[in-house]
Amino acid sequence: MNAASIMDYVQALFSFFIAPRFGTGDPGMLWKRPRTWGGFLGLLAGTASSIGMFIWVQGDAGALRYIAMSSDAKPMAENLYRALWSWIICVVVTVVVSLVTKPVPHRTTRRTGVWRDADSR
Repeated sequence: MNAASIMDYVQALFSFFIAPRFGTGDPGMLWKRPRTWGGFLGLLAGTASSIGMFIWVQGDAGALRYIAMSSDAKPMAENLYRALWSWIICVVVTVVVSLVTKPVPHRTTRRTGVWRDADSR
């Protein structure tokens, strides 16, 4: 990885690990249904897709136009779009896996996050 600056390197790492983490955490905070397997597989898919996109662009410079919507994108834009794609993939996998798994009964779920105050009324 030949990053032009430390900022490019940090943003690449952010797109690998932090963006998928938010993709797992956002549905968990805003929706009651996410399951453990949905979160785990979503995080795994988001991280793997981000690393896969990075390797794809390193091997084929023309692939940048599919990820960053432009073949002239700078490294910062490439990292931003890769983080966005990995977040989207993570959210979609988390939601789909959570929908096909058995839901936990409402009485056993803890009242945390956004829904804590709404449930007490």
